[in-house]
Amino acid sequence: MSWRIVENCLLSAAIAFVLPLLAVSPARPGAAVLVLVAPWAAPDRAIGLIAAAEGQIVRGTAMSWLAVARSDRPDFAARLRRAGAWMIFDASGVGGCDPQGRDETKARD
Repeated sequence: MSWRIVENCLLSAAIAFVLPLLAVSPARPGAAVLVLVAPWAAPDRAIGLIAAAEGQIVRGTAMSWLAVARSDRPDFAARLRRAGAWMIFDASGVGGCDPQGRDETKARD
């Protein structure tokens, strides 16, 4: 089986099972969000649309179609969608996505 087929299967599984679990209420201004763009888009597509939405990159990922970003703008999610983001998720519950490096699960205890 070719790597491309495996990659497409993993992407489909992530979209079908994992990502919907992360889709909670829109993030508050200043909170980290996980931004998803088309997997076949140019490698700098996520970075470009985050910049167009007046956000800052918190960190990239191993997949060029995913990035963690933040903005103090209250309309940041809407701006990301208008710029071409497929999906935007609140990243506060995703390990390693908190821009201040806090473990939010420990902070709640």
